Amino acid sequence: MPGLSSLNLAPDICPETRLLLGCARTCIDFEKSGQIKACLQENVSWMRLIKIAFHHRMMPLLYGTLSSTCPEYVPQTVLELLHDHFRISAQRNQLLAGELVTILTLFKMHDISVMSFKGPVLATFLYRNPAYRECGDLDLLIRKRDVSRAKNLLIAHGYHLPPRDATDRQQAFIFKYKHSYNLFSKVTQVNVDLHWRFTSRAIPFGLDLDSLWKCLDPMSFAGTTVLSPPPDILLVLLCVHGAKHFNPWERLIWICDVAKLIEIYQQMNWERALGYADQLGSKRMLFVGILLASALMEVSPPGEILQMAATDRIARILATQIGKRIFAENRHATRYDRKAIPNLLFHLRMRERLRDRLSTFLQLTHRKLSFDVTYRKSLKTLPLQAYLPLLSYTLLPGFDGLGSQFQE
Repeated sequence: MPGLSSLNLAPDICPETRLLLGCARTCIDFEKSGQIKACLQENVSWMRLIKIAFHHRMMPLLYGTLSSTCPEYVPQTVLELLHDHFRISAQRNQLLAGELVTILTLFKMHDISVMSFKGPVLATFLYRNPAYRECGDLDLLIRKRDVSRAKNLLIAHGYHLPPRDATDRQQAFIFKYKHSYNLFSKVTQVNVDLHWRFTSRAIPFGLDLDSLWKCLDPMSFAGTTVLSPPPDILLVLLCVHGAKHFNPWERLIWICDVAKLIEIYQQMNWERALGYADQLGSKRMLFVGILLASALMEVSPPGEILQMAATDRIARILATQIGKRIFAENRHATRYDRKAIPNLLFHLRMRERLRDRLSTFLQLTHRKLSFDVTYRKSLKTLPLQAYLPLLSYTLLPGFDGLGSQFQE
């Protein structure tokens, strides 16, 4: 398979990372159990392992694998710490599931259709124990026409906007230029992200919600019915979600979600997934997600699909870059430092259509990035010559002469 064997997505990883990857695999058979035990016999720093797992939202899954596979290899204090985190995470998931049912019922009474993306719904459908996937908040996707009513209903239900977003002017700005309102309930301690677009304007993604709604299937969840995309559409959305962040594919749990979906739905309609991704200009995002899931989680999508992903040279380059930096120290970039430049380039390379690259370039450069966080208040902008290589790639996607200052 061209290029696939040369994909070294996580070279020279530490023993803790190797152990975490082993515990994150979709299926722990006898062979993989032996590999995990071999990792445990190395000089593992348990505090480092916990730090890495915590960042990647993998603590519950780490506990589930270690406690069921080889608890005798784990220090009792570490096992107790992981168990406590697992218990708290499970309680949090139950709270989120209950609050989600309440909100869905409230919206249904007012004829507002909603899709719950990620969170407890995804955990229930993909993991044999939903407590294995840590959930932070509720992400709700609704039609733009329903945003005002939905927001007011949540506020009447006890949610509120942050003070900085509470003014009418700021709410109008968010609605015009951003993609979600963030609301919080002091009573339930639950955050709700109310989305009317799937991504921000800075990462254009032309998802037509009306056409998406026609694809949604009703599914049973916690005693009620939720709308969920079929597996092939969900796979595309998960890959777009991983790629859309300013630090793309920053958390291992996002790759794990993709791997679980591919493993569980063996009869997935791959033709429709590819067609849907192609229609939205996100086929490369899909390919990167498939390559990462295959290399890091050892899942096996159909050979022809993996062949197509591996044949995309830029998708292989991007997957390799992610593999090298996902476990690296100081990997996180902000919009105000030099590490932002590779992220800008990544988002440009991710788009296969010229109009999407141009839109991404214009939106991202409009953010007025600064080289030094100490100049954040003055918003000292990047000099023009810093944008020229990015513009070169926007117009000439095969151009790779970007200079060492844009490499990690």
